[in-house]
Amino acid sequence: MTPASGGLTTTPAAHHAQLTLAQAQAKAKSYGLTLAVPASPASLPFQGATVVPGKGGSGATAILHYGRGFGSVVLAESTGATGTTGATGATGSITQQLAKLPQGLLAKTTVGGVQAHELSTSLVDAIVWQRGQVTLVAGGMVPSATLQQFVAGIH
Repeated sequence: MTPASGGLTTTPAAHHAQLTLAQAQAKAKSYGLTLAVPASPASLPFQGATVVPGKGGSGATAILHYGRGFGSVVLAESTGATGTTGATGATGSITQQLAKLPQGLLAKTTVGGVQAHELSTSLVDAIVWQRGQVTLVAGGMVPSATLQQFVAGIH
């Protein structure tokens, strides 16, 4: 849709070229990110990555794609979502902010020895956790056990 038609505009996926893992690691390092690379199961081979600089005060973000089709998992790593500042000036980590969501929406879990929050539905699963000043989100249309195995393998 175009703005003239009153719809939303979209950025083509080709706007950010897919990188190899080595290219993504080099580019991420230039933005202060150290990519969390999973020891992914054979069913989730690495497909490509995008690394974009932060803008408007947010940090850089890396998005890595594993697997194919509906069995894919996307891993996003960002320095931009580590803290939020409200009207009171209070700052907290993303996990502290997630803990404020309504009970039952996200479950607290431990995956690979890391405290995390998990959203599990019949369609999609997502796990959010903090590593120092970096927020990581892994999600996909995969069973919870598959996603947990994927996250547990991240080093």
